[in-house]
Amino acid sequence: MAPKAGLDATTAELEIERAETGLRILLSLLFFVIARLVEAVLVVVVLFGLLFTLVTRREPSAQVRRFAHHALSYFVTIVRYLTYNAETAPFPFETFPPELDLAAPAKKASPRRTDA
Repeated sequence: MAPKAGLDATTAELEIERAETGLRILLSLLFFVIARLVEAVLVVVVLFGLLFTLVTRREPSAQVRRFAHHALSYFVTIVRYLTYNAETAPFPFETFPPELDLAAPAKKASPRRTDA
């Protein structure tokens, strides 16, 4: 962008930075709302998983866990953008994030029952 008449190059650069900052603020507000929506979806998934486990005594299906993992990955990507730990705006401005690389927690061994 060429500097405006009467402005030196540094002033023009400051205006560009302000425009970029303004865009970042608008996108941050949008992604803050999206993050709250994703958070609400995650709450519903957690409650569904708890109720499902309570009723069936089984873990939720792999599809439910995979969906939750994708939603969590997207949520983390949004939070990284909001906290300036990522420069690029998340999906839909970039590709959907891959699943987080979280080590699966080791399953606890079932407690031994002692009938004394």
